[in-house]
Amino acid sequence: MDIVLAVFDAVIAALHQTVAGFAAMGPPLIAGLRMFRTVRMDDAANDSLRQLAVWATWGVVLAAAIGLAGGVWRSGTDDGGYVAMLARFPRSAYGMVAGEGVFALACYIVWVMLWRRLRMRPVLHAIPVVLGATNLLYHFPPLMISQNLLAANPSLIAEPTITRELLLELMSTPLVLAKSLHIWGASLVVSGVTVALASPAVSVARTVIVRGGAIAALVGLTLQPVTGVVTLAALPAGEGSRLVGSSLLATVTFFLGILVGLHLMLPLAQLAQLALRPQLPARWGMLAGSVVCVMLLMSLAARW
Repeated sequence: MDIVLAVFDAVIAALHQTVAGFAAMGPPLIAGLRMFRTVRMDDAANDSLRQLAVWATWGVVLAAAIGLAGGVWRSGTDDGGYVAMLARFPRSAYGMVAGEGVFALACYIVWVMLWRRLRMRPVLHAIPVVLGATNLLYHFPPLMISQNLLAANPSLIAEPTITRELLLELMSTPLVLAKSLHIWGASLVVSGVTVALASPAVSVARTVIVRGGAIAALVGLTLQPVTGVVTLAALPAGEGSRLVGSSLLATVTFFLGILVGLHLMLPLAQLAQLALRPQLPARWGMLAGSVVCVMLLMSLAARW
């Protein structure tokens, strides 16, 4: 039964990270691609990127819904540590979190609404994206990571009430920063592959979009080993050893995730060099499947 609960929890976490990752990192990538005149002047490419922008905007809402559902799920299945951790935050903190999410959503809505009006002014049009995306990336991964650490180890903050100052101190520790960078890298992988997969079939700017998405995904994938090693080094001794030997199930799952990630690098490198024909559906399916597998395997490895 514990394995079933762990798998379900991992699926929710992987789904949340995938949706939230695209919602946070996808818009900056889309805005960056629109800096290219070839992309802006191509109607098919422009419409395709706008559709992705709409999906990312809805992604903020969906990620919030999945996160709330996951919180309710954890509240009913753990030993009370998660609920006790939430109770230590003042009510004003929840208002601030909601406000940050609403602000990011409003920025994205403005971005989509001004899509055609500011088509030829991409730098000005990117300002709402920068505001919304940095808000999501700065606040939510470190906050969620800190909450999980506090639920598992309440003594990380000795005071009964978790104030903003105490939380910021925890969020600036090497472990939280390394995990945050790890999530940002994974978000870049998800966003890059999504943009490449959704590129329009008939467009003179298709190669620019595919190459841009592949390069972004490669950068994110390259960051993963670096941030992963730093995260392992910063983990408590027992938890770090669990992933590299003391727990067979966690170790096997962890290294399977690494192997799938390494396997993903070759087609991404080929796409970045335009050596792999983008129209091959089998390769597209492999790309999407590999990303899903990596997210799920790493989520499982953290829970075995």
